[in-house]
Amino acid sequence: MYNMAIVSKTKIKSKTKQYYYRFKIDFGKDIKPEYKFASDIRFWNRADTPEKKKQNTKSTEIIKQRENALKAKYNTAIFNSVLINGENTQFFEHFDSVMKTRGATNTNTMSGYNSLKKMLQKFCSKNNIPLNIKLNQINKKFVVDFKTWIITEAVTTSGHPIKSSTQNQRFNQFAVVLNDAVDNELIASAPSKGVKAPERGKEEMVYLTIDEIYQMRDWEKRDTVKPMLYKGFLFACFTGLRAGDISTLKWKHIVEENSITMINLITEKKKIQIRFKLPQQAIDSLPERKGEDDNVFTNLLYYAHTNQQLKMWALQCGIQKDITSHTARHSFAVHQLKNGTTMYHLSKLLGHRTSVTTERHYADYATEDLDTIMDNVYGDK
Repeated sequence: MYNMAIVSKTKIKSKTKQYYYRFKIDFGKDIKPEYKFASDIRFWNRADTPEKKKQNTKSTEIIKQRENALKAKYNTAIFNSVLINGENTQFFEHFDSVMKTRGATNTNTMSGYNSLKKMLQKFCSKNNIPLNIKLNQINKKFVVDFKTWIITEAVTTSGHPIKSSTQNQRFNQFAVVLNDAVDNELIASAPSKGVKAPERGKEEMVYLTIDEIYQMRDWEKRDTVKPMLYKGFLFACFTGLRAGDISTLKWKHIVEENSITMINLITEKKKIQIRFKLPQQAIDSLPERKGEDDNVFTNLLYYAHTNQQLKMWALQCGIQKDITSHTARHSFAVHQLKNGTTMYHLSKLLGHRTSVTTERHYADYATEDLDTIMDNVYGDK
């Protein structure tokens, strides 16, 4: 059965020949314990008078009451999430509501929340936690144990350990669900507060060489079974757009200005405007133009199965790489940097809020020649 926090107490000496107690609430590994000081309840070091003995006896009773109250609070799975409204709200009912809202316009987001829901249900089943668990029963210990389970036990549908980046993403989505409960006044505070998400770690980035992109482009011309998936992937290779923006891209976002074909849209994830000239390779990847409000890549949706189709396409081209829809964006970024694009300008092309995000992902691929940069400024004089 699910374990709760451990409450213990330590004697703290004072300078007045007295002492008091400090309570420690231990939530387990990976999270700092909480401390509660009972400095208002004093004990005599030497109870050598009837009055002092009486005070120590009374203080002992009060401290015992406080200790029992803390144990009851932290072991009934309601701490840190006191209900305000929605007393009968089940956690997974609330989860479905958040998932529907967050994933309403983005199939990738919806897929991620679906994966998280399956993880949470599996975690609950493993720990004999009922699936009709209430929101106010999700406590900090639950959050920490779920985080540990993601890192040490959770596996993909194919039985492989979950990548650190996915661990980080799923935990952050879990925190979003709990924060949403606070925003809707279902709980007073989120039990995930103060619990760090799993570290993303340093994972090998998969990207395609220019030759490999062209190999896949040549194959796409011969295969008409999945034209939109192929065209959308190639368009992303030459523009760096996220899969979500590819699937919702409309023809009104592809504009002609002075005989130059431009892309002009607000990104779905960060709500940042990106606007730049499309390279000819991207233009060549576009299907036949339709109405301004029609999707460019008709009925293109990204699911887990989509990545399998992309991998099969790559294998048919003789490319043995574990590619996903995001590989196109990585490929675009890497080739921009290798050809001298600055980190600042790449951040603008990718729709990042700051170049810090871009550097975190792609700093290893930057090829700026610092000596050349210094010579360009100061020369040899």
